[in-house]
Amino acid sequence: MHKRLKIATAVLGLAVAISACGREIGTKFDGTSVRSLTPGVSTLQDAIARLGLPPSRKLALLGGRQVARWVYLKDTKRGTESARVDILFGSDERMIRVIQQREHLLDGDH
Repeated sequence: MHKRLKIATAVLGLAVAISACGREIGTKFDGTSVRSLTPGVSTLQDAIARLGLPPSRKLALLGGRQVARWVYLKDTKRGTESARVDILFGSDERMIRVIQQREHLLDGDH
């Protein structure tokens, strides 16, 4: 019975170690491309092209406006890498402004 407990403990420890490094939400995108977007000129399609993928989520607002949100998060042995960009678009899908942009890249990652 003692041997089974050791094996179960080892398996549980391995599972915890693997899961701690395995969380990944979304797809990595180029957050620096946001600077190339121009309020009043750039469209939602321009943002999708520049960031390299469609938004993770779109939030509908009154008057046809919407917030497009790009999110990426990945846990690694070195820490958590994350990025989030929220951009407000008008009913014509033209960019109004960047609401929020946060990035935490790990050393050596871009």
